[in-house]
Amino acid sequence: MCRFTDLDGETPTFDLRARFTTGAGRIHFRLVPEERTICLAHIGGKIRPDL
Repeated sequence: MCRFTDLDGETPTFDLRARFTTGAGRIHFRLVPEERTICLAHIGGKIRPDL
């Protein structure tokens, strides 16, 4: 699970993710059932927590 600030200034939890290119990339997203859509937060490399 990751939290990202969206364009509305809110910081929802993006609890779903998918891998692509054999572990090289990630797509973090959340479902928005009331709009029947998904909201993308990140498409790119693996996110590493601050050390």
